[in-house]
Amino acid sequence: MTSPPKDSSTQPTPLAIPYTARGGQQREAVIAVDAAGVWSIYDLSATTRAARAGLVVERLDGAGEELDEAVALAAEFVASQVAYARGDRLDSPLPKSAQERLPKIRRDAQRAARAAASDAKTLLEPDWFQHVVATATADPAVAGEDQAAMAA
Repeated sequence: MTSPPKDSSTQPTPLAIPYTARGGQQREAVIAVDAAGVWSIYDLSATTRAARAGLVVERLDGAGEELDEAVALAAEFVASQVAYARGDRLDSPLPKSAQERLPKIRRDAQRAARAAASDAKTLLEPDWFQHVVATATADPAVAGEDQAAMAA
């Protein structure tokens, strides 16, 4: 099977899950992959354009860890952040780890977006990432009510 032609004039949208942190700050978890194929999740301010770095949430150094694992970890991180902001979680899941330069994060995020755009599994479900975002940021009480209503 041949891959679809690449349109170099348009860049795919970066894989970023926006959320509101405790205190109301708009942030996003960004999924990225470097030139060596190491996937990472970063936490960035979504509103502060003067920022020069982002926090490293996780690096997936294990063999075979790819897009699926990176997306799952980013969604889990955002769900934890949202729970903390609501007061459902007592400890902050915000990493106290290393920072990475923003230009590198943006470059690697574009690489991850291109990888996702050419992934056979994600091509079968065009709105897959919007579902990830909605699930990660959903209020568990409301999500539970929706599931109960659908089951009835």
